[in-house]
Amino acid sequence: MIQNISIPEGKTSFIAERRYIGSVDGFSFDAFHSKSDNLGPTVTLLLTNKKTSLAGITFASWSSENKKKYIEDENAKILNLSKRLVYNC
Repeated sequence: MIQNISIPEGKTSFIAERRYIGSVDGFSFDAFHSKSDNLGPTVTLLLTNKKTSLAGITFASWSSENKKKYIEDENAKILNLSKRLVYNC
């Protein structure tokens, strides 16, 4: 069951704004990052080919500066909305 997702201290609110749609903007690395980098905390929604709904929550900004660099976010979550499950990253 999805519940009790904590917002880290100092991060008190979000403004929802649609920034990227794969079917409109393209499904490439560059298309995604041109619309998603340096925006601060984000919620990313996905629908898989098998119709599973997923969401990713990160409090760190996306960045494409170094394609091989992983940005650690101890508060990031992956949600399987179809099964109502939350995974810590």
